[in-house]
Amino acid sequence: MSRAPTVSQKKEDYCKRLGELLGQYDKGFIVCGDNVGSNQLQQIRVAVRKQAIVVFGKNSLIKKAIRQRIPTNPNLERLLPLFKWNVGFVFTHGDLKSVRDTLLSNKVPAAAKPGQSAQCDVTITACNTGLEPGQTAFFQALNIPTRINKGTIEILNDVNLIKKGDKVGTSECALMQKLNIKPFHFGLQIRQCFEGSSVFDPEILDITQGFAIEKLVDAIAQIAALGLSLDLPNRASMPHILGNAFKNILGLGLSADIDFNQLKQLKAVLAQGPAAPAPAAAKSAPAAPAPAAAPAPAAVVEEDFGMGGLFD
Repeated sequence: MSRAPTVSQKKEDYCKRLGELLGQYDKGFIVCGDNVGSNQLQQIRVAVRKQAIVVFGKNSLIKKAIRQRIPTNPNLERLLPLFKWNVGFVFTHGDLKSVRDTLLSNKVPAAAKPGQSAQCDVTITACNTGLEPGQTAFFQALNIPTRINKGTIEILNDVNLIKKGDKVGTSECALMQKLNIKPFHFGLQIRQCFEGSSVFDPEILDITQGFAIEKLVDAIAQIAALGLSLDLPNRASMPHILGNAFKNILGLGLSADIDFNQLKQLKAVLAQGPAAPAPAAAKSAPAAPAPAAAPAPAAVVEEDFGMGGLFD
């Protein structure tokens, strides 16, 4: 009969298996398993079986396996500080966002526990609790207005019992248990994502291509404005500098009565005079002879005429 593996042998096998996974996968998640039971964890493993592999273990063994792989993959050293408390790996070759959505979708409702940080705001709506009148003092201790209706306690107004991030007290916890309220949902919490040599927050996965383009355009506009204000030419400000230079050339040509091809287009527009008045304005005002058109000032050259091939 074969002997059962010893504890030390199990630890060596675990480190060897985790080391192989670290060599096969270059991206995944660091997840926290607080308040996640074994049955729920098994359900999560089944849900992501075709996409990812979930690995938990003692932090000391995980760090040992990582250190053994650092000589062949120095990027793993960035993961060592992340392994504190109840955390584990989720390895994948697939799309990180898709795997993340699958992980976060597997949550189960749970009752609040004393001393726990509230995951969300908890509000008790006005309703008939069905509790006997002898428990009225319990509601009074929490400053919840009640009345007796048909032999049961009725809450008169909506009550904000707990705010997100606050510690759950013993009284609040007991009240939610009496009302059979399970306000929180527990599941794997994604702490960090890693891919290659990068370690980043999971919020980065929500950045779309349109959002990135919008931020890039905004950054280019700021660089151009900074270059124009400091008289420091750069690639972003050069189109504006050339456009302003062309406008100055047009203004100089108008003031000095110098003709060139690009200026002829401007003079043709100026020769047409102001636009005709709107029909409503023409009816309200009596007809009058149009005054002679005054020569246009040089400031009119602010219009953009496409530079007309001046720099072709």
